[in-house]
Amino acid sequence: MTTISTSSTFAETAATFNPGRRIWNVVRLQYANVFNMFALPWIILGFVFVVNMVIWISIFAATKEQLTGTQWSGATAYIFIYLAIAAVQAMNLTFRFALGLSATRRDYYIGTALAFVLLGAMFTIVCTLLSYVEDWTGGYGMSAHMFSNVYFGTGPLWERLFSTFAAFLFCYSLGALAGSVFVRWRANGLYTLGGAIVLIAGLALIGGGWYIWVLYAVAILALILCVFAWQGKAYWWLAGLVPIAVVFNPVWPLHIPDLWLRLLHLAAAIVFIAAAVTIKVPVDEGKVGPAGRYDGSARSRSGGTTSRSSNTSNARRGSNKYRK
Repeated sequence: MTTISTSSTFAETAATFNPGRRIWNVVRLQYANVFNMFALPWIILGFVFVVNMVIWISIFAATKEQLTGTQWSGATAYIFIYLAIAAVQAMNLTFRFALGLSATRRDYYIGTALAFVLLGAMFTIVCTLLSYVEDWTGGYGMSAHMFSNVYFGTGPLWERLFSTFAAFLFCYSLGALAGSVFVRWRANGLYTLGGAIVLIAGLALIGGGWYIWVLYAVAILALILCVFAWQGKAYWWLAGLVPIAVVFNPVWPLHIPDLWLRLLHLAAAIVFIAAAVTIKVPVDEGKVGPAGRYDGSARSRSGGTTSRSSNTSNARRGSNKYRK
């Protein structure tokens, strides 16, 4: 007669139902690609710094004068944009995989937010230290500024930390929002989100010279959604999207009273959002793409289909290393 020990099984079950453990597993999942998350942003930022240094030295050697205007440098903007892109990729690539590892949606969102908060805190500390290095060296002896710019690198310590960290969190939030919309509504959701943001932000540009670009963006996005509506055989949405493309066309702008134009902005944003929720663009299941990899509906090379249950069971079998 054999004796069955349940201690290891009980430990794994306890870890599965431990919310803190599941959240930390999601954090570890986001940090699985160490090079992309930690090394690559600093490698590229270092390259940008070297290029700026070459330019600064060239100007200083030619003029023999201290540099001016470098405090307006936006060279550090890359690392903020990178965090937003990393958030988009995280939401798009790891969401369903994390659910297969017994993480709930709440665990995933909390763990992902925690991962990027820690990442943003690390970037904030390093950028703030580098801004003080530039202050202590007098801009490397040339009054050069890259990290001690007027946007984040001036003022007392708390102000530098707060402004930089807030900027990182803002970029992460935008990236997470875009990634979540893409996971749920795919490309038509992203176009709709962009159109709604342009319409709302465009309210502040009505009557100005920049408003023509709002017309271009809204008209193009409306026409793209018309294509999606046609592909999804949701022809009734053409009755709302085509007038939007006509009203906001930049070729022959219509002269509409200010109040009515603002109301049309809000109405068009509502139409964009409603169209994204209801329009379903058909997917070719014969092509193995992101949708096939995630929802398990793509056909295999032999012509069969991969079931959701088999994908989930395979993911759970590989989840023990995250539970231990």
